Amino acid sequence: MLVVILGLFVEDAKLLMITSLAVYALTPAIMVVSYTLLNAVFVKKNQNFIAKCKKKLMEINPIRIGITGSYGKTSCKNILSHLLKNNFKVCVTEKNYNTPMGVALTIDKMEADTKVFIAEMGARRKGDIAELSALVEPDYGIITGITNQHLQTFKSIENIFEEKYNLAISLTDKSTCVFNGTDKYTLKMYKQYKGKKKVVKLNNFADLYANNIVTDSNGSSFTINYKDVSLDCQTKLLGRHNIVNILLCSALALEFGVDNQTLVESIATLPQVPHRLQLIKSNGINILDDSYNANTLGIKYSLECLGYFDTRKVVLTQGIVELGKEQKQANKQIGQMIGAVADVVILCGTNAQSIKDGLDESGFTKPMFLYNSLKEAQQNFSKILKKGDTLLIQNDLPDVI
Repeated sequence: MLVVILGLFVEDAKLLMITSLAVYALTPAIMVVSYTLLNAVFVKKNQNFIAKCKKKLMEINPIRIGITGSYGKTSCKNILSHLLKNNFKVCVTEKNYNTPMGVALTIDKMEADTKVFIAEMGARRKGDIAELSALVEPDYGIITGITNQHLQTFKSIENIFEEKYNLAISLTDKSTCVFNGTDKYTLKMYKQYKGKKKVVKLNNFADLYANNIVTDSNGSSFTINYKDVSLDCQTKLLGRHNIVNILLCSALALEFGVDNQTLVESIATLPQVPHRLQLIKSNGINILDDSYNANTLGIKYSLECLGYFDTRKVVLTQGIVELGKEQKQANKQIGQMIGAVADVVILCGTNAQSIKDGLDESGFTKPMFLYNSLKEAQQNFSKILKKGDTLLIQNDLPDVI
C-alpha cells in the first residue's frame, strides 16, 4: 500500500525504490512515536475527565465511603447500599468498577441530591489506593481482608497490607474505619490504627459480633451483638463469610442512624450479589455462580457453601492467576481443597495441570474432565451434568481485580 501511494507522487523508479525502502525501515519507529503521542492524548483526556468528576463530587458533597480489601469489596458495597437505602439516597460504583476511571464514570452519572457515595477501591499495584483516595476523599472506610491476590505485581503480602491500609490512613480524625477482625491482617491494621475505628468478629467479643450462627443451602441465621443489644437476623446470602460482610456494613449503618428494626428487615431482604456465590436454579440444576471470585480464600468459602447441598457436587474451575512463582503451588492446594468436597471436577485453562496434581495428591478418584478452554467445557455440560446436581463455577474469568 505504501509503495502504491508513493508511486502517485514519485515518478523516478530509482528514487521510488529508495524512498520506499526508507519508509519501510522507519515504519517501526513511526509506529512507536505515533503510539506514544496517541497514548499521551488519551492519558491527558482521561486525567481531565477524572478531574472534572472529582470537582462534581466535591460540589454534590455526599458522605463518601471507601471499601477495599483483597476480597468482598463488591459484596460489601451492595450490602451497605441496601442497608442505607431507606434512610439515604445512595450512589454506588457500578458493577465491579474499582479503578479511578471506573469510579469517575459513576460520579459522572451521580444525581445532585445524592447523600451517600460508596466507592469500591481495587488495587493491582502500589499507589492505586492512594490515587483512589485522592479522588474520592472518603469520610468512612471498610477494609475487608487481605489475601495473596495480585501477588505477581505486589511481590509480597506485606506490600498488599500496606496498600490496603492506605485507605485508613487517608481518613480524617473524625472518620471511622471498620476492620474485619476474623482476618489476621486486617485485625493487625485495627490494632495499629490510631483513628476512630470498629472491629467485627464471629463468636468473639468485638464492637459488633455474630453468634448463634446456623448456615445451610438456604442462607444463614445469626444474632448481631453490639453494646447491650442483640438482634436476631436471617439472610438468603450463602456462607459464614457473608455474615462477616453484613457485620462490616452494619457497623456503619448503625453509625449512620439506621434503627435496629430497619437493620434486621434490610438484612432479611438482601439480594444476592451477581457472580459472587449467587444461587441460580436452572433446568433442575443448582448453580453456585462464584465466577468473579479470584483468590484462595474465596475458593475456600465457595467449597464450604457447596458442602451445604445434599446433592452430587460438581466443580468447574480455572484456578487463580497473578500469583507469580507461587501460582503452581496455590492451584495445587486448590485441587486438594476441591478433592475433599467434589463428586465431579471440570478443569480448564492454564492452571488445570496444577489443580489436577492437587486432586491426585488428595486421593481423588471420582470423575474428572480436562478441557483447553471454558467454552469447550461449557459445550460438554450436557454430557456431564445431571438433574439435581449442584454446579459450582469458580473464576470463569482470567482475572478479576
